Amino acid sequence: MRFTPRESEIVRLIASDYSDKEVARALGISGHTLRTHLSRLYRRHGVHSRAAAVAVWLLSGRLPEG
Repeated sequence: MRFTPRESEIVRLIASDYSDKEVARALGISGHTLRTHLSRLYRRHGVHSRAAAVAVWLLSGRLPEG
């Protein structure tokens, strides 16, 4: 399953070692909104952790920037 543009933004930042707080700040959203995005992302891609989300994202052919 493909990552949405927002999911890719979130996972790219996570892959760059951003904390949840830093991801939320970088995207201009609240921590609660980020947690909602992550919960939906995990469910949609069948993962249960940040590391697994990054692994699936990388296996889909994405590369972290920076």
